[in-house]
Amino acid sequence: MHFSKLPNTAKEDELICSDSTLLVDQSNLVIKALNLMRTKTNIKQYFKVYLDKQVPIQAGLGGGSGNAATAMHAFNVLCGYPGSLDDMKLWSGDIGSDITFFFSSGTAYCTGRGEIVTPLKPLPHWQKTKVHVFKPEEGLSTALVFKTLDLNALSPIIPESLLDCFESNGAIKAAEDGRLVNDLEPPAFKCQPNLLTLKSAIQSLGSSIKGVMMSGSGTSVYAITSTDSSKLPVDKIKSLFPTIRYYDCSFLNKNDDVKSWYD
Repeated sequence: MHFSKLPNTAKEDELICSDSTLLVDQSNLVIKALNLMRTKTNIKQYFKVYLDKQVPIQAGLGGGSGNAATAMHAFNVLCGYPGSLDDMKLWSGDIGSDITFFFSSGTAYCTGRGEIVTPLKPLPHWQKTKVHVFKPEEGLSTALVFKTLDLNALSPIIPESLLDCFESNGAIKAAEDGRLVNDLEPPAFKCQPNLLTLKSAIQSLGSSIKGVMMSGSGTSVYAITSTDSSKLPVDKIKSLFPTIRYYDCSFLNKNDDVKSWYD
């Protein structure tokens, strides 16, 4: 993302995105984030923003939320730091449930709507953990997934017990023990049955995969392996889903200081 100040005569932000399918009007989280910062700081500065969109739209990967957090940080820097890190953590919950996470250390326990963020130490063996993300061409509306959600069919597992498993043993062991839980999978699969087909195909790639789960409200599906077994026969998935995008990812941890994410 690239930010520059517009002249004092400007009355609105200018947002340009490399992905022409992304709306760049007042509904965009980047514009909402800049509006939020103007409201909270009473600084009437507008910006020209170029967004080189790398995280896919409607992927359940927090791309929009990460963009919004970046916009808040950029406003803060370019306007002389009128807000503290704690301010932005508090303010961000006004426009999105996931934005606050992007002001964390990268490992956190999120409650409430997701905006109550408790920083955690890096998970055990995080350097030896690989996350393989598969994003099909289809997208899903988060609102539709939640509308389809059956509240009587939620996982009975207590969230704190899941957290304890991850903190004690790391993501690989937690995945092996079936501790990957996403209550949004069933409604997402109901809305988009191909996602279940994709998940099953990824699970069939071999014993190196320790767990497979849809990310967020979809439509990305990820697999966890150790770094020693990080090579996957991705071509098998591409042969079944020719338009699918694949991302080879790792865990990331930062200091609990927003500057360390950007500087």
